[in-house]
Amino acid sequence: MSVLYSRHFLLKSFSLRLIKKVHVDYHPFHEKEITKGVWDFYDKCLSNKFRKTNPNCEVKLTLNEVGKPPEVIIEFEDGRKLHYDDASYLTAVNIMEQIRLKKRKIKHFYRTSGKEFYDSDDEDEWTRKIAAQEAASAAAASKGKGKK
Repeated sequence: MSVLYSRHFLLKSFSLRLIKKVHVDYHPFHEKEITKGVWDFYDKCLSNKFRKTNPNCEVKLTLNEVGKPPEVIIEFEDGRKLHYDDASYLTAVNIMEQIRLKKRKIKHFYRTSGKEFYDSDDEDEWTRKIAAQEAASAAAASKGKGKK
């Protein structure tokens, strides 16, 4: 379960922009509960919808030895890495949320340092829409409490 974003929002707005490499390492005969999230994330990275967002992103899968937990390594274009040594029981949404947070840090760094970078308007548009919806629902909830 995502802490900051809804599952629907992350699945709709996820992209491979600013990502250079995605490396997934897992054993296919582990229990399904252990590797399901890693496999789902890998599957999403290979889907046409997300591949179109960055066709230069290298998505790689290697099979590891029995007993070794699944591992996910995401390398960003600026050299930063997001590395899960043990990605057991993580969901695809958890991984996408961490990628989104890391991208926000990278974008903030570029903006504050004055460097040029490719930014997508659709990611920011989704962020604005979700923020507006959450603000509206919070306002409706606070009005409902005030009437009692």
